[in-house]
Amino acid sequence: MNSHEFVEILKKHRKFLCRDSMGERANLKLQNLSGLNLKGVVLDSALLCGADLSRCNLTDGNFSCADLFGANLSEANLASANLSKADLRGAKLRNCNLSRVNLTGADMRPGAVIDAALKMKRDGMTAEQSARAKEIQKTISHTVLVDAKLESANLQEAEMYACNLSGANLSKANLSGASLKKANLSRANLTEANLSRANFSEANLSAANLRGALLEATNMTHATLTDAFVPAAVDGIPPEVREALTDHNLWIASNGAKGRRAQLVNANLKQIDLTGWNLSGVDLRGANLSGANLRNCLMILTNLSFADLTRANLENSELDGADLSGAILKDTSMKGAKFRAVAVAKKDGLLNGTFRPTNFMEAKIESTDFSGAFFQGAQFSKANLNGAVMGQARFIDCDMDDAFRETATANGAAFR
Repeated sequence: MNSHEFVEILKKHRKFLCRDSMGERANLKLQNLSGLNLKGVVLDSALLCGADLSRCNLTDGNFSCADLFGANLSEANLASANLSKADLRGAKLRNCNLSRVNLTGADMRPGAVIDAALKMKRDGMTAEQSARAKEIQKTISHTVLVDAKLESANLQEAEMYACNLSGANLSKANLSGASLKKANLSRANLTEANLSRANFSEANLSAANLRGALLEATNMTHATLTDAFVPAAVDGIPPEVREALTDHNLWIASNGAKGRRAQLVNANLKQIDLTGWNLSGVDLRGANLSGANLRNCLMILTNLSFADLTRANLENSELDGADLSGAILKDTSMKGAKFRAVAVAKKDGLLNGTFRPTNFMEAKIESTDFSGAFFQGAQFSKANLNGAVMGQARFIDCDMDDAFRETATANGAAFR
């Protein structure tokens, strides 16, 4: 098929979509379109089963309801494309860019051999197409999304039974109501993803990162969670706190359009388990968090001023720009935590060139474990440091007095 023939197919397909009697549904079964620039192409409801679209530029394209059964989309760029209700059974999307893509209701179940035999038939097949059809029938199996980029993708209600999403980036993706039973999500990045009502039963989530994910009524029965970062179950959180944090996660995900910021000033959260939750921006001034489990939490710009964090566990959490002024940090574990300055944005979203540091002013730091922690631009003015563990902790451009610096150095900290 030459370029002129391809353009004619697209023209007739547009007429077909407009119900013009001169139109004809695009039949691109088994066609080799590898590497083409098809940005913004309109192929909704087209027949593309078995087509080779690897390395194509398909950004902003419309493939809603298209038949992509067994198609090869490896390394293709589908950013912001519409694939809602598309048939992607057995398709290969390895290392594909699907950022902000719409996959609502898409079918990504394993492809069946009997379906492949029927779908790969077409009149006048070339030798190349015939060979490709036989190869697909022989190898058709699970939909492959290994290492795919699915950041902020809409996968609401998608059917992804046994789909291979190993190493995929699904951060901030909407997977609410999606079926991922027996799916492979090992090493997948699901930070801040909406997983409410999703079915992960028997799925492999080993080494997956679900930090900050919304897990309301999510089914993880018999799921493999070895080394996964999973937020604490909502069942163990007091109802009023759970409601506030659920609304807060919605507030974050919608950039303030929905939900509301959590206000937990002076709240009694003693020994609460909030492992892996996104607590960025939560107002926890004066809260009692003694003995709390806050491992792997996102706490960017969180207000913890005068909070009691005695014996709390904040290992590997990110407290960039957090306010810890006057906080009680006695026997607190902050191993591997990060305390970096955050760029400040104006109301229009543009950066104004200033930074908000993590603030430890007048904090009471006693026997706190900062092993392996990273401090960049943090403010330690008038902070009280007594017996802290600083092995392999790093300080860069931090504001502190000489006594604090000397004590930190003596306790194992490095300044470089």
